[in-house]
Amino acid sequence: MGDTRFDGDFLNVLSDCGRAEVFLDKVFGFLYRRTDFYKIQDSERGFKEGYPHGYASKVAYNAFCKYNKIARDEDEKKFNELRAAAEGSGAPDIANVEEVYSMDGEEVSIKREGDEVIVNVPGTSSAEDARPLSEFGQRIPPEGVDATKQSKKTKSNDAYNGAECDGYCWSQTQDDVDVKVHITKDHKKFNVEYSSGNLKATALHNGARVTLMDGKLSYPIKESELVWTVASGEYIHIALEKSSEKWWDRLLDNEEKINLGELEIEKRFDELDDEARMKILQMQQETMDKALGRPDPKKKPTKTY
Repeated sequence: MGDTRFDGDFLNVLSDCGRAEVFLDKVFGFLYRRTDFYKIQDSERGFKEGYPHGYASKVAYNAFCKYNKIARDEDEKKFNELRAAAEGSGAPDIANVEEVYSMDGEEVSIKREGDEVIVNVPGTSSAEDARPLSEFGQRIPPEGVDATKQSKKTKSNDAYNGAECDGYCWSQTQDDVDVKVHITKDHKKFNVEYSSGNLKATALHNGARVTLMDGKLSYPIKESELVWTVASGEYIHIALEKSSEKWWDRLLDNEEKINLGELEIEKRFDELDDEARMKILQMQQETMDKALGRPDPKKKPTKTY
């Protein structure tokens, strides 16, 4: 469950705030007033304190994603337990239940197939448009790629939708690229340079400057959003933001292209607006309740004589 040493203090603050959004506003306000969290290093303007541009938002987002994944895993575990209980009691199989709801005037169907929830979102009209809701959100086929030909092949998280290369690996979403350059405890004084589309990572090893990674990026990035950090003895983490939403088939020009048909494409559930998320979660709950034979709270009980 993580570090719980400060739960008592946090609960006191949360009690005073009343709502989670107010509590978070106080936390980030504290970071603004008492730390360098929001200060951005800018050598051209003489700002030496703080962090590289984009670092603060990246840290906050990664922290959210960490516990969001834990919560989704717990939801999945609970659902599997309910399904097992339903199968043991002779109730209808949750995996085969399909319901149709109305969302903003559009019909939305929701069905669980195996371990995934298939949501036919508003505006779609065919089975090919149905989108499975994974633990992070709605899977969407990459543009120009036949979803029926996508492979189930999985990679490590460090090479998710990317590749493992000599000395480094990279992963990607539709908007970002994460690169991890392998290092050892003998590497010191690291540096990452980006110039004219070329990305280079170096370090001192036994007193000599060595190149760990060097090559021209295959596609453009937002140079001002490049952020890099070091996990001592493990890797240099380089976070890149793509100039446009596009799935890359390689990181550097000298790499072998990956097969875009094997990507596991997701749109994060937390990227949906609040109303859409609440409606989808409500539909999931109603589907489970009906499959388990629970009464519909929206329907008044009828008397029998």
